[in-house]
Amino acid sequence: MKFERHHEILKRLSKFGSVKVSDLSNSLNVTKETIRSDLNELARLGYLTRCHGGAFIVLDSLDTIAKNEIAYALENYDTAQGIKKVAVFYFMGVGHSTMKSQVCVIGSFNVDIISYLPRLPTIGESLLASNFIFSPGGKGCNQALAASFADTDVYFITKVGTDHFSDYAINFMNSSKIYKSIIYQTKETQTGTATILVNEGTGDNVIAIYPGANMTMSSDEITIQKEAIINSDVILLQLETNYTALQQAITLAQKNSIRSQAYRSLLTRHPIMISSTNLFRMLIISPPMKQKLVYCPA
Repeated sequence: MKFERHHEILKRLSKFGSVKVSDLSNSLNVTKETIRSDLNELARLGYLTRCHGGAFIVLDSLDTIAKNEIAYALENYDTAQGIKKVAVFYFMGVGHSTMKSQVCVIGSFNVDIISYLPRLPTIGESLLASNFIFSPGGKGCNQALAASFADTDVYFITKVGTDHFSDYAINFMNSSKIYKSIIYQTKETQTGTATILVNEGTGDNVIAIYPGANMTMSSDEITIQKEAIINSDVILLQLETNYTALQQAITLAQKNSIRSQAYRSLLTRHPIMISSTNLFRMLIISPPMKQKLVYCPA
């Protein structure tokens, strides 16, 4: 039974690039703890990388054994169809041609520091964690990775510090499927982090985000990357990056010719940071479910 689950997990990773514990638990009809155990075992074998709530895979960094395992799991499976579905989801009909679409992601890179606990602690309480991992994160990084698995050229513009976490960030992005990472660095502050406590039984969590270097991205640094922005079919944004930098990116995109006739900017409005609506003109906004009532009460 475990063998079949592992092959199903690898198959889905190759199809979508990432998997969620909750989705696997429902579809495979096993507990979330069983799925977490499966993912941890596959991570120890080098087949995937664990992240908060699931796992992802970077094919370019896999060793030969892992690639052979995935090839075996994908026997008689149409990978191209899976890629097509992902592309339709992310690009919403944009850039359907024989040429690869180009996506520009301007956003955050955070190092996720995740502790798994039997339950979430109360105020002033200390608990022993059953597992502890580091994982690449940040909504910008997540968007760039997801788009890269849709067989598109991804330009990821982000900013980190000059610390151990920045080395981790640079090494990770250079080994990923992201076409080109433009990584600015600052000595003013540290690389962004997210400290996450997870109830390993229910999946409930609390998160403290330190945006760090993400908030030092300047409009001038965005202007330097003008060509990557205006030549993209889709621009993905979030609010884990300096507000003025995002404004500059949108201004450049709207004032210059865009390669695609059906240009779109996608904004993930999270976390809640500003009240101004000026940023939202000509955008498709994709808020988390719990915040839809805040922005779309009707």
